[in-house]
Amino acid sequence: MTINVHILQFILAIIAGILILIMPRLLNYVVAIYLIVIGIIGLTAPSRRAAMIEKRKAYHEKLDAQLEEWNAQIALLLAKADKAKSEGKFEYDKIIEALQHKRDETRIKLQELKGSSDDAWEDVKAGAEKAWAELKIAFDKAAAKFK
Repeated sequence: MTINVHILQFILAIIAGILILIMPRLLNYVVAIYLIVIGIIGLTAPSRRAAMIEKRKAYHEKLDAQLEEWNAQIALLLAKADKAKSEGKFEYDKIIEALQHKRDETRIKLQELKGSSDDAWEDVKAGAEKAWAELKIAFDKAAAKFK
């Protein structure tokens, strides 16, 4: 579980308030420590944000590249299906149509992932990875049938 910076600030404020109520003479120390901690958190937040943005960008690029590879594989399967005899062509067309449907679902998940907020990104990523795994399984099965 990750702790949001804003939540951490609230927790620190509550702890500081309780300490001041219990021992009022600690006021100077509690306020000083609180300000130092919040300052450090504030300074490190932009670098964590930049790292998260880079991580997301790299992940999106990886998925985009994989999607393009699968588009090329679908094009190859379509070419093979066109060369197939009429009795096998119908089965190939069904397989390709199912692949295209799965690919479109996965593309939608990728768009959701790209548009998600930082807080929702991990949840949306899990859904996208599930769709990705399903598409990979479908491609593997299709490749086996086309051989």
